Amino acid sequence: MKTMSTDIKQRISTMGYLFVTEGLVDSSITTIDSTLLKAKGHIWHNSSRIKGVVPRSGIDTDARWGHSHTKG
Repeated sequence: MKTMSTDIKQRISTMGYLFVTEGLVDSSITTIDSTLLKAKGHIWHNSSRIKGVVPRSGIDTDARWGHSHTKG
C-alpha cells in the first residue's frame, strides 16, 4: 500500500469514465461484492451508527454490518 499512488481514486474514476465513453462497458450494469471483511481499528457500535454518531473521521459510513453463518 505504501507504494500505491496517492491519486489512485482519481485514476480509477478516470479509467471508468473512459471505459464508458469508449463503449467498453455498459454503465447501466452494476455488480457488488458482498465479501465480509474483518474490521480493524477503533470500534464503531451499531447503536452509534443508527444515531448517526461517527466516532472519528475516515470511517466508511456507507458500510453495513454482516454476519457469517459459517464462521460466526
